[in-house]
Order: sequence, then structure tokens, then C-alpha cells
Amino acid sequence: MIKLTPDMVSRLWWRMLLNHPVVKVVAKGDSELMRNVGAFLSAVGIMNARDFMQRYATTIATTIYLPFVPGVETEEHSLLSQASTCPHEFRHTVQYRRAPVTFLWGYTSSSMKRAMYEADCYAHNMELRHWLTGERPDPAGCADNLKAYACNASSRAAARAYLESVAPTIMGGGISRTIVKEAVAILSEQ
Repeated sequence: MIKLTPDMVSRLWWRMLLNHPVVKVVAKGDSELMRNVGAFLSAVGIMNARDFMQRYATTIATTIYLPFVPGVETEEHSLLSQASTCPHEFRHTVQYRRAPVTFLWGYTSSSMKRAMYEADCYAHNMELRHWLTGERPDPAGCADNLKAYACNASSRAAARAYLESVAPTIMGGGISRTIVKEAVAILSEQ
């Protein structure tokens, strides 16, 4: 297990930003857009606005909105969760940059596509968490989290199946995702 320090987590986020200059990070609480999105999600019954603002990092296009300051541990956001959130959110920016219209349309209009985009990103979380802690990946828990993303049961089941298919490689120590490789290289330097 690697003992994360606040400095390691802060450097991870800022080095990733240097590696991906098109990406920017914004404090979620400072964003009027995020407050409006939270109000909308709450009004339509998808998610409580407070939870959206305080518990979830959100990526739109190439902007990552964080509910925490990297390296500042809180009750809601441990250093481990901050570190594993990093490749997850950077992966969303790659998904967007590869096919902006396809990604935005699929993510917002299809439970299945949204679940699979998230599953791809959760695989990044699982890979880095395993490298940091040796923890067994939790495909079921990750897929269950998709309820908060308004993903239906069949979409969550497909996401779980995908995550279960990659879990053995992760348990074997495989680091196959480019963004996770970047994160591991940054954390290994420290």
C-alpha cells in the first residue's frame, strides 16, 4: 500500500493538468453553471442538489468541476478518493475530445451509453485504487453507483459485466489504461 500525502495528491492533479493543457479544473462551488445543474437535477428528482455539489466531481467537455481542493482531505473526500477521481475525470475529457457530439448526445440521452461511459471511467478508478492499496476491485459497487446517474437496471447490469470483465487484469496488477499509467508515473516520482 502506498501512503498518500496531501502533496502527492495535489501534484497528481496539477501534473495531469500540465500533461493535458486543454483541460481545466474549476471549484464546483464557485460555478454558477454547476449550481444551476444541481438545481435542475434536484427539481427533476434525479439527485439532491447538495449531494451533487458536495459529493460528485463533474466533467463537462474539457472542464472538471471539483467539490474538493486536491490534497485537502475532508470527511467527504479522502486523499484516496481524490487520487482515484483524477483518472476518472480526465478519462471523461478524453471521451469528449474523441467525439464531442457523439459523447454529449449519448451521455445525456441514453441510460446505456451513459452507464458504459461511466463504466469505462470507473475501470480507471479501480485500476489506480488497486495499484495504491491492493484493494480488490468492486464492480458491483461501481455499477450500483450508477443509480445516482439515472441509469436503469439493465444499463447498470451491462456496466457491472464490463467491470467484472476487467477486474481480473486489475487484480493481476495490470495497468493498461493510458491515463492511469500517467497517474502511476506521477505518483511513483514522489
